[in-house]
Amino acid sequence: MRDIKKEQQKLQSRYRQHLNRIKSQYKFYDKELALLMGFNIDQADYVRQMRSGKAEIFTCDMITLSKNLILEHNDSSLLQEMVPDEFIGFAVSGGMTNGCVNDEINNITMYSGQILQEGLKDNPDSQFIVRKAEKIASESATIKNEVKS
Repeated sequence: MRDIKKEQQKLQSRYRQHLNRIKSQYKFYDKELALLMGFNIDQADYVRQMRSGKAEIFTCDMITLSKNLILEHNDSSLLQEMVPDEFIGFAVSGGMTNGCVNDEINNITMYSGQILQEGLKDNPDSQFIVRKAEKIASESATIKNEVKS
């Protein structure tokens, strides 16, 4: 049977490790970390309490932190660490829009064909396949940006 309290304690411990890693990696003050987590500057003491284990860290705050790290520092490491085992998580931004969705569709088709071709080989290169899948995701994001415009 699952022990929810133990699972919650492990999750809080992981979140604290992430906060402390990010703080030391970027040499953030607690005020800067508070802003990245979606708080006001005057809640820096609350962030310090989170990092020391005296306050609970909510998943929504970690998601906000991950989003802001991606947007402001192009760092998707927290996102990748929060993705469950056996899944892949990465952030993709769209390329330059040219107003022609057909170009992106053609590129997606081309990359899909390259993935299929690589998959049929005796020893397919998984890194090649991942790179092409990332390009497909980037082209998809570009289409999304073009449709919004």
